[in-house]
Amino acid sequence: MEKVIEKAFELAKAIAESDEIRELRMAERSLLSNPETYELFRELKQFEQLLNLTNSEEYRNKYQKTLEKLSETEEGKKYIEATRKLAQMIDTVNSILQQAIEPQGHSCSGCSGCQI
Repeated sequence: MEKVIEKAFELAKAIAESDEIRELRMAERSLLSNPETYELFRELKQFEQLLNLTNSEEYRNKYQKTLEKLSETEEGKKYIEATRKLAQMIDTVNSILQQAIEPQGHSCSGCSGCQI
């Protein structure tokens, strides 16, 4: 297990030093330095929290409208794209881990409870 934990720290360091993280941090700084996009971002996070707590259609609509407004700004576009790239990289890492864990020729992604 010690080797696995060591490799996990190496992976975390590689992700932290990746272009995707650098782009996200730059986009985030730009977004937060503009008062208009800062306010939209603050509202977006607020609606996201409320949506997670309530799963309310009202907050879903407010979240979506605020996201659309944010994506109309240059800073917002860059931030959303950087976030998408990082999520894509993390999804790829998760897929690689899942493939390594699953038995050969078997995928649990569509599985409904086999005992393998």
